[in-house]
Amino acid sequence: MKNQNRILYLLTRKRKYGLDEQEQQELDSWIGEDDSKKMLLKQLENQDKQHEVLQKFQRFASQQSLAEFKKHHINVVHSTSRLSTKTRPLIYWSVAALVLVCSTIALYFMADRHTTNKADELSIAAKNIAPGKDKAILKLSNGDYVILEDIAYGTSKNVNGLKIIKSSDGEISYEPSGNTELSVMVNKIVTPKGGQYRIRLSDGTRVWLGAESELEYPLQFAGNSRQVKLSGEAFFEVTRHKGADDVHVPFQLILPQQTIDVLGTSFNVSAYPNDPINRTTLVKGKVKVTTSHSSITLEPGQQALVVKNEGTLQINQVDVRNMEEWKNRSFRFEEESIQEIMKKIARWYDVEISYEGDVTTELFTGAVSKYENPSKVLKLLELTGKIKFRIEGRRIIVMS
Repeated sequence: MKNQNRILYLLTRKRKYGLDEQEQQELDSWIGEDDSKKMLLKQLENQDKQHEVLQKFQRFASQQSLAEFKKHHINVVHSTSRLSTKTRPLIYWSVAALVLVCSTIALYFMADRHTTNKADELSIAAKNIAPGKDKAILKLSNGDYVILEDIAYGTSKNVNGLKIIKSSDGEISYEPSGNTELSVMVNKIVTPKGGQYRIRLSDGTRVWLGAESELEYPLQFAGNSRQVKLSGEAFFEVTRHKGADDVHVPFQLILPQQTIDVLGTSFNVSAYPNDPINRTTLVKGKVKVTTSHSSITLEPGQQALVVKNEGTLQINQVDVRNMEEWKNRSFRFEEESIQEIMKKIARWYDVEISYEGDVTTELFTGAVSKYENPSKVLKLLELTGKIKFRIEGRRIIVMS
């Protein structure tokens, strides 16, 4: 008997993007001579009959939650552009299929013993690998360090004339203590592997800092300049801000090999030193991305890719509906290779990654909860039929 989640994947992929020859054969084998399944497939092509089709499918997927399949079917992530389309076809994950909705739902129905044993092996091997959490070090301008986890929620700490405030939900902000001049102080917040943190800058701009990232910023913006530096990944909600002459002050983000100029907007940036590509994704507003060779102004729903070793700048159209989820509880992938995805998993779960054999060169798009055991993330990737994993201690081995 086929894995029902695999069938959901094939049905969704057929409807949205089409199947290759091998996948079509797999689906045809499942349908067989069953007239009701043939009718299901035909009706699935009709947008107006989705609800009816989903109800019918419940009879064929008795071990699968109808609600989960419904989300899987409707919320498939779509992108109209790709970084390299000639040699690297895309695999699209459903957001709902990748976000684990309820522990009582049988997320995977492994009908044959081999598949069940494989799932159990991953779960057992990953039981001691925990997801990341809020943790970071604050490097003060005078060289002192503050471990932010040591500050209790809803309290503050005074350090060398600086009042560090942690809100009840864990966001860091500042107030001067005494006669401290904040505009001359430049701090840096650093997250390790397995860490993340939130900070509110002096102008009200909010920043969600990802794992293994650094943000450098003045404690108080002065004059007609708002400039910060980033290494790693962060989501920004930039406020509009007026200077002394009542003129709007632009916000500028400095990255390796590029700058981003902002007036007031929400956007995500991924710019890790060892990654070959910097990605800037605009959710709302407008930003200008500049390299030494060119500049591009992004509109909402666009993503700028800076290819570091070439110095080139490209634009992709992307689905940003799940982008803001990254701030709180989700990974998100936009047409990324398995190597790029595994780097994110390595940073968040603080694990090592190695490869055996020639792994797939296909690209993946989708979102997945950050707070699940890594085995569940890996099993969801395995559903595509393009990749397999093995876990040994704190090392994840990627196999073809």
